[in-house]
Amino acid sequence: MADEKPPAPPDKPPAAPPPAPEAAKPDDKPGDKPAGKTDDKPAETPPDAERDTAVRNLQGETARLAQSEMGKYVARGINQFNAETITIFAGPSDEEPPGGRRPGRRPARLRLTERDLDEATASFVEPPGFRDELDLLADRNLVVLAGPARTGKRTRALQLLRTTLREAELEEAVEEVPASVLTNRLWRVPRKDTGFVVFDEPGRKNDFTAAKIGEEWLRTTAQRLHEANSYLVVVTGPPGGSLAEAPNRAEFVLDEWELPDSVEILHRRLRDTVPSEADELIEQLAGTELAEVLAERDSPAFAVRAATEILESHRAGRSLGETAAKLGNAEGLVHEWLSRDPEPKDLSLVLATAVLDNAGYLKVADAAVSLYQRLSGGSSAPTSLRYTQRLLADHTWLQLVPSEDRRRAPALRFRHPRVRPAVLGTVWCGYDGARGKILEWLKELAIHPDVEIRAGAAQAVGILAQQDFEHGVHEYLQPWGRESSTLLRQTAAQGLNVAGALGDDRKAWSVLEEWAAAAYSENTENLCTTAALAAGGPLGIREPRRALGVLRDFVVCPDKWDVLWAVAASAGALLGAGRGRDVLEALYEWTEPGADKDALVKALLVFTCVVRPDSGESWPVLLRTADENREHVAVLWSRAMANRLVRDLALDGLRTWVHRVDEDAGAYPGVLGLVADISDESPGDQNRVRHALSQWAQDRYQPSVAAATFYDLMDEAEEEVS
Repeated sequence: MADEKPPAPPDKPPAAPPPAPEAAKPDDKPGDKPAGKTDDKPAETPPDAERDTAVRNLQGETARLAQSEMGKYVARGINQFNAETITIFAGPSDEEPPGGRRPGRRPARLRLTERDLDEATASFVEPPGFRDELDLLADRNLVVLAGPARTGKRTRALQLLRTTLREAELEEAVEEVPASVLTNRLWRVPRKDTGFVVFDEPGRKNDFTAAKIGEEWLRTTAQRLHEANSYLVVVTGPPGGSLAEAPNRAEFVLDEWELPDSVEILHRRLRDTVPSEADELIEQLAGTELAEVLAERDSPAFAVRAATEILESHRAGRSLGETAAKLGNAEGLVHEWLSRDPEPKDLSLVLATAVLDNAGYLKVADAAVSLYQRLSGGSSAPTSLRYTQRLLADHTWLQLVPSEDRRRAPALRFRHPRVRPAVLGTVWCGYDGARGKILEWLKELAIHPDVEIRAGAAQAVGILAQQDFEHGVHEYLQPWGRESSTLLRQTAAQGLNVAGALGDDRKAWSVLEEWAAAAYSENTENLCTTAALAAGGPLGIREPRRALGVLRDFVVCPDKWDVLWAVAASAGALLGAGRGRDVLEALYEWTEPGADKDALVKALLVFTCVVRPDSGESWPVLLRTADENREHVAVLWSRAMANRLVRDLALDGLRTWVHRVDEDAGAYPGVLGLVADISDESPGDQNRVRHALSQWAQDRYQPSVAAATFYDLMDEAEEEVS
């Protein structure tokens, strides 16, 4: 029968087959199984309540955890990295704070010479909207450039003043005045026909003097400047305090502007410095990653620094490719950003992106708000917190990637994968006072019902464990593995996998097997579950035999029924990752004649869970695996149906396969072959399969065309044999 070429499945159900004769109903006679089959008679079965709970967990917890799906997310994250990209040093940065060292006390007025102005505005590239800024300064006489550091505000301010004075046909006289004038209501314009600039540096508490500017100061100062035919540009940080709330703020404050093209800044700097060699240098740089690095940093100051380092390397005869790679160092980018002492809201967004890289914007933003609440010490975030407002302008190393489905929110991720571990490691080791709050937040993500969020948390804790593996195991991986939350234990298990896959897998295996050894101790079900879940991760996929050895210990160990669902989840994950032959061979071995009765039931329950498709994506893998391992699958299904404690689950699983043919005609040959192989195992199996097919074909609510077809084919095969 198994070799017979099947007919095409019918378009509609045939006449219902007659009910199977009484003799064909399933029975438990030991004589209906050939040698080699396990005995159907159970002995010393587990207590009904304990076994029933284990079965419910097989169907419930396994589906809730989505172990295979989480494994795919984690594997995708691991594939982004290698040993080089995970090398993180979170020590102090050699980078100076924005604008160099904190300046000492400035003189009351400092006249900038023509040479000072030329050097400060050399190779200036006019950004988009610069003409509008010139018109505003010419009309109002006062402009406040408010925004983050390293965006070229200093150069922009001086160029605004020089151009405005030149167009007003005035001498290019520019003076720097101290920030104290911003709080002096009695300040008078020192000179007529002059340009003035204030470089407002942050104080000890990272606050700016300009935050104390109000509506009256803006209006009065602008009037005084107009009367003196002079101009003032204030360079400060992002708007805050009374400046942010001033009703006439829009008339004077520029806090949203486009930056000049970094590549153009670099090219102009090279052409102004070495005009005869510039074109050759630019051509050589086209084959490096420098353009990508410049886009990632998107900082005029960095573009100028890059030009300087390229010129120095060229003069020294060093490779421009190596110089470009050095400029793209992720740790340097992170240290540079952290040297600006980012506010908690910005730190929260960047860290949330590092944990949930490439997740939907709403997921990342919600996680960022949750972290912000912890870091700021508030019970709730302000309603004015809107990340999208200045997301890409303030964080040029992030990017929003539109979804293929336009109805869905875009994904948020770093422009380059190497930045992700750099952010995680640097913040984790650099912010000692925040480490505990960050860990609490990661634990919150680790029990989130969304599997993508849990997978992000698992990747994050695995990367953090690279800083100090023992610290990671004892501070969060093992404590989480002992908790009662199954979601938290799953995250801990996957975190251990990430740590092992990216670092020393021998250490990770040592921890995993130490957890598994707790199976023979009392009250260790939680840690055992974590070990079982860990065995189905990337470590287990790389060494399936070793992983299955861990799972076998839980099968043969007396009791430990509470761990069975985790064993099944990991066995299914291994099968879904292409290790199906190893899994089926192990289950075949564990259910051989002579196996302990409890262990036999456990192994067969695991089998029924493993071969049941949990999603449309898992079906092709199952079908292919069954086709490649038909002998093992048929014998295991036969053993499961012969055991009255497992039979219902085994038949229910087979029914799922048969119903798949009703939905997918392409599965017809594979499922027919499987049904035939199971029937051929013994007369008892044939009776059970025929009886089940008859019931499924005549089901009042969901009759199966495939079941009816298979039943007819079995009848025809029997008639030919007789």
